[in-house]
Amino acid sequence: MTAKVESDREIQSASQIEDYLLENPSFFLGREHLLAEMMLPHEAQGAVSLVERQVNLLRERNIDSRKRLNQFIATAKENDELYKKTKGLILDLMDADSLQSLVKTFHKSASHLFSIDAAQILLHQTQFVKVTNVDKISNDQIERSAPWLTKATDSMCGQFRDEECKLLFPHGRSIKSAVVFPLRYKNSFLGVLSFGSQRANYFDSKMDVLFIEFIADVVSRQLDRLA
Repeated sequence: MTAKVESDREIQSASQIEDYLLENPSFFLGREHLLAEMMLPHEAQGAVSLVERQVNLLRERNIDSRKRLNQFIATAKENDELYKKTKGLILDLMDADSLQSLVKTFHKSASHLFSIDAAQILLHQTQFVKVTNVDKISNDQIERSAPWLTKATDSMCGQFRDEECKLLFPHGRSIKSAVVFPLRYKNSFLGVLSFGSQRANYFDSKMDVLFIEFIADVVSRQLDRLA
């Protein structure tokens, strides 16, 4: 009984000390000698003083901050490079004076600029029935392989079924993942723009596709203008 009472008192006392220190964070100012006397366990170094432990924590946080900064800089450089490539492609697309020229420019430049395995524009057969020398997609094909396509309003990114990949990339080989953009303007379905990779994990649902969405928006406007 006595041992339990003593244990309860120690717990209560420790809790009171903790509460006091939290309420008085400047307690150790002017009492730095106490920090040097306080010992904490450390897996690698055994028992170390509170001061040493604090220095180690600051050093670890500094290393972590440098890693995050380096990662931030690397991401910024990648985005800058992606912006330049996107800008170049969009300027070329805006120079197109025909639907054939628009599609040809996209196919010629997109996959090379973005280092991917396939880039494809398919025009909706119903909307561009008189246009020749371009790849098209019909309502029957959509209904058989990808009935969701004409109803989609946002981009889709990730892995698709084999029949969907064959529809979206008629000239691509073994496409395993893709990002797909329905091309729309004023509520009209004009076709579909897709980027594909032979790697199953290259495109996923968490991928940032802002730049590619911008390209799709420009293509949609140009399709409506040149139709």
